Amino acid sequence: DSDGMKLMIDFYEAFDFKTYKEVLFHALNNLEYKTEDQFLKTQHHHLKSIIDHKEKLRSKLKLIRNYDYTLLKEKLQDKLPQGTDVDIEIFFVLDGMNGASIVGLNQMMINTMFWPSEKKNLELIEGILLHEYHHLGVQYWMEKHEKNFGVITKGSDLAENLMMAIMSEGAATYFFNDGHDLYPLILESHGEEMASAYRASMENRGEKIEKYFRDLEKDLIFMLKDAEDLDLLRTLKNKYTFNSAGEPLDKSIGYHMCSIIEDQLGLEKLVACIKDPNQFIFNYQQASNKIEGLSFHEDFIKMWETYTV
Repeated sequence: DSDGMKLMIDFYEAFDFKTYKEVLFHALNNLEYKTEDQFLKTQHHHLKSIIDHKEKLRSKLKLIRNYDYTLLKEKLQDKLPQGTDVDIEIFFVLDGMNGASIVGLNQMMINTMFWPSEKKNLELIEGILLHEYHHLGVQYWMEKHEKNFGVITKGSDLAENLMMAIMSEGAATYFFNDGHDLYPLILESHGEEMASAYRASMENRGEKIEKYFRDLEKDLIFMLKDAEDLDLLRTLKNKYTFNSAGEPLDKSIGYHMCSIIEDQLGLEKLVACIKDPNQFIFNYQQASNKIEGLSFHEDFIKMWETYTV
């Protein structure tokens, strides 16, 4: 879809359409693509999977056309606040970087190669679709919030923005990807190395969770103290929101936070954070206060309240 491809090019901002066509041409013709740009190298490497899966691509396209997308609505209803109203557009693209991404307020892109080639794996892609749909539902409420979480002028803004990402990614992962092994999808879209790495990262999601929480608290304090170098802070944030070798930390940390909130306080309390994201960290602190190593220090919570509420 040409509209979808334009969205993808605009989304990445790392290349123009002419460059993308060159990368795709070299990939489809199994030609070497010489570049020092790691992003373009990765695109080229993963787009070559199309050659290896031409028959599977035909199966994917057939399953895409025949899929009943209305089935997803019912599964979203109790995972978003009442009154969530989003009309969602899906664009299928050829993307060597991501499986699925949100664009704007009501659009999502999905890598066609990420769609399963076998019916038995449709449950896995359903979890991915619901994950992204849920992000759009969260975005719906963020647009209505009195605070614009997208405006970053100081460190505390970036800290709140990171916590928003942890809440949103964590909730979508906890609700819709819990226990799902995405290996079969990633294998066909991005190859064995990434598929195995992602499987391992999901299987070991809780292995270093205490360390992740201590690091997060330390990094949030650094942001809250309003360091002047926003570029440095954005790089620090990227440590949580991007991981080329597996599940990003915002998903892993957020998954555990959401799990503990629902377990201790109930689903209603967790879903309510979507309308009032400032309550997410306080609800989590209340829910985790008896779990050694997984609650924040009280001094940090007081600092958070001072800087953000």
